[in-house]
Amino acid sequence: MFVCITIFSLKILCQKDFAFILSWCLLFLDLIFQLFQPFTVWFEKRSATHCKRSLLVFNFTAIDDEIQDF
Repeated sequence: MFVCITIFSLKILCQKDFAFILSWCLLFLDLIFQLFQPFTVWFEKRSATHCKRSLLVFNFTAIDDEIQDF
């Protein structure tokens, strides 16, 4: 089961530098927690609005598998 949560939208924040740094921080966290895979980071760019969004996708199936391993 996957759940997508929108973290930010550049169109709303109007802070390109902050959003860029946050995007790379989320990507770095995703690389750190690759072993557990609790979430993955999706990047989306809309050509119509030029709006970039970062999505956290929580994989509850992977979390359940980790819990059952204990």
